Amino acid sequence: MERIRNGGGGIPVLYVQHGVRAGGTRAILNILLGRLVVERGLRALVCRREYADLRPSVMETFFEIMPPQMIVEKNEQEHRYVIAGTDGSSTLFFSGLKDVAGKGSTEFGCISIHEAHEISLRDYRMMKNRCNQSNHPPMLLLEGNAPTEGHWLTRVQNPRDREYDPDFSSVVLSTEENKAALDPSYWESLQ
Repeated sequence: MERIRNGGGGIPVLYVQHGVRAGGTRAILNILLGRLVVERGLRALVCRREYADLRPSVMETFFEIMPPQMIVEKNEQEHRYVIAGTDGSSTLFFSGLKDVAGKGSTEFGCISIHEAHEISLRDYRMMKNRCNQSNHPPMLLLEGNAPTEGHWLTRVQNPRDREYDPDFSSVVLSTEENKAALDPSYWESLQ
């Protein structure tokens, strides 16, 4: 986390831009899982623009990598899961961005936004402001496919753009890096 923290004391943002099936979702979820396990009392949020899209993609991946015995309590109606950690427990919420306003004044220490290219700059800023749980280092995690030219994701990375965010760091993973794990006919369809 120190690598992405800037000297201005802002909320660090890590964006993993990836190609098709390059492992970006799993990478971000592993960072989140690590924090859930070691930070007692952490409240974390996993979201995507639409909750209906979050369930068959990100949630399925999360429950593949999360050992089920670490989930000590769950409320599926609220999409809330209590995770056993090394020194206590933490709480994880899943939500669509439309539902975030319904969480009231809940503060999160870590938020991961999936398919970030689907959301607006306003949503990004709103979520960054929600990442303010006391006694936990704030962190906003983003992942998704490459955005279109002129998208806010490219503008916040450009120091000459008025939307520039000095807290923003990115890592780019190409589909090429995951070629061995892809079906050859699927790889050919990408060409």
